[in-house]
Amino acid sequence: MTDEERQLGGEEIFLRAAGMVAILLFAALTFSIAPFGAMNSAGCHDGDSRSICSTGVQQAVALAPWITAPLAAVAGVAGMARREDGGAGWWFGAVLLLVVTWIFVMSMAG
Repeated sequence: MTDEERQLGGEEIFLRAAGMVAILLFAALTFSIAPFGAMNSAGCHDGDSRSICSTGVQQAVALAPWITAPLAAVAGVAGMARREDGGAGWWFGAVLLLVVTWIFVMSMAG
């Protein structure tokens, strides 16, 4: 069966739309809140050995969500919009990218 012949059912359309909304909300949350992890550097002083006290780590913690969240949003929505099988893999990959971003931010900022 070709892509043109395949018809999506109402339940499948609803699940795809819900997946799109979920990934967009998760990406928006990551984009807007995760960069604040760099604020943990407020208590840094000269000679502090915590990783968040490094300028490079502060920049990475602030910029990583701004790079990964839009990429994950596009990949997740594009995956759910695909008619052929395999679109869910893109969506799960996008979720995994956002989870890894949160783990990175929290581990560096903690």
